[in-house]
Amino acid sequence: MKLKTLLFVSLACMMPSAFAAGEYQLSTHILDINKGRPAPGVGVALYKLDGKGQWREIAENKTDAQGRIKNFLPLKSGADNRGVYKLKFKT
Repeated sequence: MKLKTLLFVSLACMMPSAFAAGEYQLSTHILDINKGRPAPGVGVALYKLDGKGQWREIAENKTDAQGRIKNFLPLKSGADNRGVYKLKFKT
C-alpha cells in the first residue's frame, strides 16, 4: 500500500476512551481511499521522545481488518505515560 492511498489517520486522545475499553490510551485508524474501506495489515510503530531528545520505539503493531490498532499505550498501575509520541506508518 502506498502512502498516497491513505486518506485519513485519526489518533485518539491520550486519554482512556470507549474505543480502547479503558485499558489503553492511544489508538489509530487508517482508511484506504482507493478501495473506499479500512486499510488492514499496515504496520505502525509507536515512538516516545526521551529526556535526551531522541525518539525511542516503544511498540509496533499492524492494523486489524477494520484498519485499526486499539492497543497502544497500555494503562498500568504506577506507569506514567505522559510525554510526546509519534506514530510511523509503514506504507
